[in-house]
Amino acid sequence: MPSTLPLCHTPDMLRLLDEPKIPQGEVSPENQRAFTIESCYWERHSVATGVFWELGFCWWEGGIHWAANYSHGYGGSIGPVFRTAQRAMDYAEARSSAIADLIKRLDMRYCADGDRHRRILLLDVIAHG
Repeated sequence: MPSTLPLCHTPDMLRLLDEPKIPQGEVSPENQRAFTIESCYWERHSVATGVFWELGFCWWEGGIHWAANYSHGYGGSIGPVFRTAQRAMDYAEARSSAIADLIKRLDMRYCADGDRHRRILLLDVIAHG
């Protein structure tokens, strides 16, 4: 039976059709500029032990706030979803913005020791983004 999917289809193209339920963010009592980690939806991709990237999302005041984080053995950027930055109108825009931000940060060359892991992370983000 022939496929009804377009020739240019890849499995990740349909990922946004299964939009996750993005929860309402709760302001962290420890840091009023951020949401609690538990109140956000997190998408995490492990590449190797201690090497991963993740995207975080939550609703707040009519928009989706997002964060893009990564970690490898030589550093990374792990943090909460902040209330004052990175806001989008819908999940597709938020996820695209988070992926673009993550690609830009992973492509910067600032640590020779982490360059190999950062390159692996970058390729994985591009493959899954």
